[in-house]
Amino acid sequence: MADILLDKLPRTWAGRPIDWDFRPMVWFNGQYLRLPEDEKGLPELARETMRRFYRVAVPPEEEVDAFKALVEFYTAGPQEVSDRPGSSRTEELALDYITDGPAIVAAFQQAYGIDVTRARLHWWRFKALMSNLPEETQLVKIIGFRTADPAQFQGEERERRAELKERFALPAALRKGGGRIVTLQDRNEAFAARFRR
Repeated sequence: MADILLDKLPRTWAGRPIDWDFRPMVWFNGQYLRLPEDEKGLPELARETMRRFYRVAVPPEEEVDAFKALVEFYTAGPQEVSDRPGSSRTEELALDYITDGPAIVAAFQQAYGIDVTRARLHWWRFKALMSNLPEETQLVKIIGFRTADPAQFQGEERERRAELKERFALPAALRKGGGRIVTLQDRNEAFAARFRR
């Protein structure tokens, strides 16, 4: 893994030129989270993701290795925002790029003056910026509402926290017990393991 501070961010991966921008990886993440439990659409998802990520078409006989390399690129670099220090790695999924798209756009504009609807940002830089968004951004507040345990509060504050948790909850299919994702740690482990075979 590269040192994001000292090393040049890669523009080729596994010997192939890539689209290093965050968009192919964000698209991949969103589509992967929405795959049916039986993962019947995974081969099509893999091919479409490779088409978006690699600048040169991948020959069919090289698809398995190329997709494994793509997943390594996805997981390399800084931690995701849900893995920020102090958060529990066994909590429910706290961020969905599709659901939270508007809040991500607003947070980057507020915190960094970056219009992510126009800017090209390397995926690893994007993840570093996401992981370090200031607490005053609405996105970080929403993640806090999703991950907070209302039972740790008393009286009216407990009710308020429960209401905020529900108001800002991710779609039911992405919540614990509502779909294929059980916890963030399970999702990350299953995601990486699925493609390292």
